[in-house]
Amino acid sequence: MKHMKIIFLLCLFFFSQNSFGANYQVTMNDRDSAGNRLAFEKEILSISSGDSVTWLPVDKGHNIEMVVSPNNLKFSSSAGEEVTLKFEDPGIYYYRCSPHKSAGMIGLIIVDNNYSNIEQIKSSNAPGRAKIKLNSLLESLPK
Repeated sequence: MKHMKIIFLLCLFFFSQNSFGANYQVTMNDRDSAGNRLAFEKEILSISSGDSVTWLPVDKGHNIEMVVSPNNLKFSSSAGEEVTLKFEDPGIYYYRCSPHKSAGMIGLIIVDNNYSNIEQIKSSNAPGRAKIKLNSLLESLPK
């Protein structure tokens, strides 16, 4: 009977870990740790299906606006708001800070190392310096 309890507890622990997924944090900064102005700390983040990302407003005036995603997610947070999103669908999620999009404050979430919508990302709206930054981020992805 004691062994059954141990097996039950191990199964409970294992399945609860997989069902909740990991949580990653991305900070929204006026200046990141490398000194870059108007940047997300972790511009590219690779995660697994079921994982969550929490954006933390280190400095005021920043938000998250989803631009392109494999599931056509429409989302925009308020400025200065901490927000958490769970990612279920594999692919690339391209997001930006609405007030600072032209300054290149953008980021990518890659779920399950799936690049199936990369052409959609490449042809998406990226004004000003965001286009240069987006091209640079896409070029840095593993081939």
